[in-house]
This record gives sequence, structure tokens and C-alpha cells, in this order.
Amino acid sequence: MTKVQLAHHIQYEYDEDERNELLEDISKFHQLSYEYIESKPLSVSIGGYEDAFSFLGKMNYMNWDKQQTIWMLQEAWELLEVHYQIALHPGEQVMCQYAGLLFEAEGKITRASNSLWSWIDAMSIAMILRQSDLLNVLLAFDESFLDIDDGAQCADPTHRFEKALLALYKGLFTPKADIATLLRDVAEKSAPEYIGDKYAQNFVYGFYLPLIPLIEAMYRSDRETAYPKALLRALEAHKNQANFEASEEEYFVSDHKWDSKTWVSLPITGLAALAYQRWKLEPNVETKYLPQWWVTGESIPKKRLFINEVFK
Repeated sequence: MTKVQLAHHIQYEYDEDERNELLEDISKFHQLSYEYIESKPLSVSIGGYEDAFSFLGKMNYMNWDKQQTIWMLQEAWELLEVHYQIALHPGEQVMCQYAGLLFEAEGKITRASNSLWSWIDAMSIAMILRQSDLLNVLLAFDESFLDIDDGAQCADPTHRFEKALLALYKGLFTPKADIATLLRDVAEKSAPEYIGDKYAQNFVYGFYLPLIPLIEAMYRSDRETAYPKALLRALEAHKNQANFEASEEEYFVSDHKWDSKTWVSLPITGLAALAYQRWKLEPNVETKYLPQWWVTGESIPKKRLFINEVFK
């Protein structure tokens, strides 16, 4: 198969000092996460998975050591599993695990618990790592979590687009789900009036709406020809949105260009991993947005790696 080359929007060479600085930041990140959980496990509230996503973007861009990258993927997995286990059981005592530390935490819902985008990222990590425990925790979430008031302004207070996308993702793991109907429902509810202002539209239409034709292509009878086209279009849309830089007048809008979380598309990579597992569909695009070995599961062990094993 001749693969299409898709250049990255970042063209920057990291020197040795910057690589060492990242290594130090990774070590501090793990140490702080571990010490925080160890010091007050009962009242713990986990959010470090967002930092893990950013580290993964940089590590992949720099062609980082595979074992260390796998360790960071697993860090994200365990932090996410703790976060969502706690959110699923408000007011209850929940047994959790992180980096070999078993602890009991009090269940509670936080503002981050009702973010569909974080939930999709978590689903993507589960698909990449073939992690059924995390997947089962995430599939226990229903649309009621999207109705939790987080104080943010929303174009559609009933969250119809987000609920339709949530249902579609859950349908991927539901036997006999009517994927065609779920796809149609998301498409119908993706109109601008359900999304928000132009910045919200750019975010959703750049990073998430292209996932819909990608999923549709995966389920077609002619998926061998439809999937490569949809995959390339989704990656091109991601690149275009990831390259966004806010102007001085747009100080209230988040830049994407130098947000290293966007340097890999977790949602596209997660779906590509699922397509490879189920139908052996190999990516037809070579790009840093889509790490090939994350898709195929090459070198990814089932056992949990620990920091002292991979950073020596």
C-alpha cells in the first residue's frame, strides 16, 4: 500500500536541553501525582490526565523511546480510570489503583466529569491500549452526566449534539446497535445552532465532526476503499484546526498550535486502532498525528509498566 504523507503543522527541532527538560517535567508530573494521591487518598480529585495527553503529544513528535511512551499512555489510563470511577459513584467509597498504589476514595462529581471531549479522549486511550477495564468504566456513563450544570455558557442547554455523539461512541461497543441511525442522529444535530459561536463551531467541526464520516466508513461494506479516504480527510481537518493561532483581539480563545495535546489526534488514533482490531484496516496515511504503532498495538504490553522500569 502506498501511503500518503501528511506533514505536521509543527516544524521544530528540539535540542538536547529541551529533551532533558521534558524528561524532568515528566518525572515531576509522576512524583506529584503519586504524592498527592498518597497524602490524601480519600478526598482525591484527579485531573493529571490532561498533562499526560500533552506529554504524549510531545513524546510522539520527538520520536521518544517506545517503552517510556507506553508508560505515559498507561499513566493516562490509570489517572482516567480513577477520575471516572470517582465520578460514577458520588457519595460512595470507591477502591482505586494508581501506579501500584491501592487506595479508597470518596466518589464525587467534578466539573471535568461532564466534558464529552475528555470522555472521548478517555475512550481513545482505552481503544489504543486495548484496555477493557477503562472501557467498561466509561461505558457506564450515560447522557445524564452531560446535563450537570458546570456554569458554562452553552448554545444548546439540552446538549443534543453531545448526547448524540455519546450514543454513537457507546454504540460502537453495543452488540446489534443501529449504527446507521446513530450516525444520522449526530449529523442532524450538528447544525450551528446546536454547537455555539464560531469558535465552538471551529473546535467541533475541526476536531470532532470528521469522526462521523470516519465511523461511517468503518461500517460500510466497501470499507477497504471508503475508510482510507475518510481517514485522510479527518486527519487533514485535525491539522487545519490544530494549526489555529488566536490573534491579539482573540485573547479569550485558546490557541491550538502550541498545545501539544493536539500534536496527536487521540480520537482519530483511537478509532483507527478499533478499525485495525476489528477489520484489519491499516492506516493509509503516515503522519505524526496518527502514531502507527499505537494503531496496530505493536510493542504495547498488557502488563502495567512502572517508572523505575523504563526511566533509568
